[in-house]
Amino acid sequence: MEVLPRRDCCLRKSQPLGEMLPSQHWHKCFSHSCSIKRTGMKETYRLRFRSLSTPADETPTELYIRLKDLFSKWVHYEQSNKRDIMESLVLEQYLRVLYPEVKTWVKERDPDTAAEAASLVEAYIAARKGPGATRYAGILHSLKGKSDGLGGGFKLSK
Repeated sequence: MEVLPRRDCCLRKSQPLGEMLPSQHWHKCFSHSCSIKRTGMKETYRLRFRSLSTPADETPTELYIRLKDLFSKWVHYEQSNKRDIMESLVLEQYLRVLYPEVKTWVKERDPDTAAEAASLVEAYIAARKGPGATRYAGILHSLKGKSDGLGGGFKLSK
């Protein structure tokens, strides 16, 4: 576990409730530090960086500074090289295109790289129906009442 300064992990009045750390990532709080799971913090910074909400009184410069700070904390910019940053972005995009149930299964196994995530998806497919038989990514399109037998009015994109 990583010990973070109080300013990085404790609640602040200015933070919207939806951007707070999930309760499962909180551990003991001391007077000046909190012990939090490293992956929980990394995910929190990523979600805050990707969030579309901004405080009404935030200036454009404050928004820029906040985004730059969150990105730096998310990818550990000072300790990362271009390859590490690229890997973080590729992993995020890889996970975004997976179907929700596959994505959840992969994220539970906490891959560090997109290559690890791909191996996990291969294992997921092999455990269910064998290679090539299971769709794992794409877009689910709503057919607004029409059904092709998949239930719920959804159709897999090709």
